[in-house]
Amino acid sequence: MKTRWLVLVGLSAMVILGAGAWLWKKYPGIASDEAMPVPSGVVFKPNIAYCQAGGETLELDWAEPEARAAPRAAVVLIHGGAWMFGQRSELRSLQFMLAKEGFVAISVDYRLAPNAAFPAPLQDLQCAVRWLRSQAAVHAIAPEQISAWGHSAGAHLAALLAVTSQRIDLQGQGQVIAAPWSGGGSSHANPTSSHVQAVIAHGGIYDLNAALELTAAVASDAKRGAAAMAGGSDAAALLRASVAAYASPQAAPVLILHGDSDPIAPLSQALQLHDALQAGGARSQLLVVPGAGHNDLGASATGVLSDAVTFLKQAHR
Repeated sequence: MKTRWLVLVGLSAMVILGAGAWLWKKYPGIASDEAMPVPSGVVFKPNIAYCQAGGETLELDWAEPEARAAPRAAVVLIHGGAWMFGQRSELRSLQFMLAKEGFVAISVDYRLAPNAAFPAPLQDLQCAVRWLRSQAAVHAIAPEQISAWGHSAGAHLAALLAVTSQRIDLQGQGQVIAAPWSGGGSSHANPTSSHVQAVIAHGGIYDLNAALELTAAVASDAKRGAAAMAGGSDAAALLRASVAAYASPQAAPVLILHGDSDPIAPLSQALQLHDALQAGGARSQLLVVPGAGHNDLGASATGVLSDAVTFLKQAHR
């Protein structure tokens, strides 16, 4: 009987990961459909205000397993869009897959360029991490088991989260807003740490100076967005908004995912980040996905997602 139960559990996990991988590989745009049905076993709460920053109220979508087992690890999902576009619903299929895997998964909005420049978007994500920690006691979240997963421009911001929690000069003044179920008002600015325990960065641009070189094989929108987000195209501004500038042994471990056929963010960006993190004493793993482009994980999607989930779970042990 025990053997049969283990087989059923294994098959269920394969179905969950397989379904998420199929959506990711075949229909990356389906995740932006706000009418996407909530899968069985998942509780979904959209449009929750989490942070007041720069005169804006930022919102997130929340997904969690229906069966609560405290404490749960949590993941902050960060959408792409060349730092200028995009919305949190773009990662909904990934969000639901993580909830099925036992995580609390929040997909967040952040301030976009050119209206907001670095470090504003990073500080919004720091606020999201603090918001999750503010919910630890009331919503069964393990406060020392919070990770981030970003795609494209979101991968750059997720990687920055991994390396900047010790930088006082980059911590923002965004005010954490109490969740509607917590029964409290807004909390003080910066009440808790913005440190994350692990990061997955998928298809990102990390060295902005290299990305804006005339010969760089980076899509024009990404180049324009990088300069707008950095607050200028001069070398100093681009360096300040690049990940490698902050690599240290105190950084959270990073898993870098990158397709070897990515037409927007060249594979060289992932290779450079991996080398720079290791040179700075940070922990980095690089997974190059054969045949994958920018918005997909190719034929290896099921295995890559399984490896990514395993990475998160091991980081939280």
